[in-house]
Amino acid sequence: MINHSIKKRYFVTLLTNIFKLLGGLITASLVPRALGPSAYGSFNFILSSFASIRGILNLSTQSAFLTHNSKSSECDHMSVFYVLFLICQFAVLIALLYFCKVTEAYQLFWPGQEGNYIWAIAIFEFLFFVGSQLIAFGDVKGLTVHVRLIYVIFYCANIVLIALLFFKGRLTLNTFIAVRYVATLFLIVSLCYYLFRWNRWLFAKIDFRSFFRQEFIEESIKYYHNFCKPLVVLSVFGLAATYLERWFLQYLYGSVEQGYYSISLQLSSILLIFTTSIINIFWKEIAVTFEQRDMEKVRKLYRDIAFYLYGMCCLMAIFVFNHSRDIMVLLAGNEFADAAIVMMIMSLYPIHQTFGQLNGVFLIATGHTNLYKRIGIFGHISGLCLIYFLLAPSDYFIPGLKLASIGFAIRMVAVQLLFVNIQMYYICKVIEAPYPTFLGKQLHLLIYFCSVGLLSKGIVHSILTLCDVTNTIYALLLHGVTYLFASLALLYLYPFLSGFKKSDVVFIMEEARKIFASIKLVVARST
Repeated sequence: MINHSIKKRYFVTLLTNIFKLLGGLITASLVPRALGPSAYGSFNFILSSFASIRGILNLSTQSAFLTHNSKSSECDHMSVFYVLFLICQFAVLIALLYFCKVTEAYQLFWPGQEGNYIWAIAIFEFLFFVGSQLIAFGDVKGLTVHVRLIYVIFYCANIVLIALLFFKGRLTLNTFIAVRYVATLFLIVSLCYYLFRWNRWLFAKIDFRSFFRQEFIEESIKYYHNFCKPLVVLSVFGLAATYLERWFLQYLYGSVEQGYYSISLQLSSILLIFTTSIINIFWKEIAVTFEQRDMEKVRKLYRDIAFYLYGMCCLMAIFVFNHSRDIMVLLAGNEFADAAIVMMIMSLYPIHQTFGQLNGVFLIATGHTNLYKRIGIFGHISGLCLIYFLLAPSDYFIPGLKLASIGFAIRMVAVQLLFVNIQMYYICKVIEAPYPTFLGKQLHLLIYFCSVGLLSKGIVHSILTLCDVTNTIYALLLHGVTYLFASLALLYLYPFLSGFKKSDVVFIMEEARKIFASIKLVVARST
């Protein structure tokens, strides 16, 4: 049985996500340039809409599946039940698509989109979800190292195929979808082969012949019903709200504004690299530790991981905020220059999304699903009201501000900030920690990195002006190095400026030293 340590699993996942970041920058540069704002926006609108539909059909069972598997080393009939339920979801999805084709309802649900693309992207989204579930399953079973290696190979294949098509001038929406299909099918087949061929011990408890015994079916239904019942309302309401918001943007402003928002969301999501590296590992550790009722360890896990990741995200987000236009044009091309303001606003979104992901995992893994549901519904209702006010034209019966994709970005950041702090307030009650301290540290870190970012940008701008240097890449590199050095140096010399203690900073520096030493060792062995 393989069960790698938390540090090793996080390190491997982090390296994988660093590679994913580099690959994401490549694809974020090539794909929007080749497709243009309209086609790129259409693809992402259809993709996000079917992510919402699939999420509604899933009824939050993926959370129950991962939580159950994080608490046991082997699979049982609960896992078989989930696989059968996934097959049922796919059948319902196909039936829904066929119904829309027969009734010609495509233009109602997906304004301005072609039926062939709707079918192709809908099926791709479901396959990609299956692949992501296999990766998450490997993570919660402690198989992170090998699962992430397979993911790296998948990502390499995806990048190489996209790059080849781009430089041959053949990267269109059709070929882009085809590449995503090929790479995703490779990922699913490879992960299934690894899990079922090399990790048979995972499935030792499963007896497929006796699965359909009444007691097994009743036990599975009871578990998923009890776990998911509080989340079903939130899942259906939240995903329906997400779809309606994207539909409203598409209906009023079309695929171009959808493209501006989509590219900004994709680039800002890259900033969550450290958070996504640990999220499934955090899920497993919190679930196990909370079940053992070790509240001191639970409190330490949440506090330390949350604020280290928040600090990392602040560091990167403020840099992107200060250079949003240059980064957008450099990566996506001049066609996306009008998305600069959207990018500037969306660069702030990952800062509190870090807390959002950790808070959601914490509440689900510890069984506080009713609380998670109530806060979530409040957040989505607030979001729907705000999105109407920000997007609606001024001549509507209830007039709005007509801000298009800029308004959508404002909605994302504002609601996320409110939503996350309500969650944190109740989590602090669960772990018996003072919420004002957590709120104060948030403000401390944000003000700290904003101040250093603006000051270093001003200094670099003055130097470049004196030297008559106008190259965008040089400016970005020089400010990036200056900002990083200044942030870390001040953090080490005057930790109170950021709200950290001296011991916290020493710990961060020591962990960074270990990571770089590990990378150096890996490189040395490979050469």
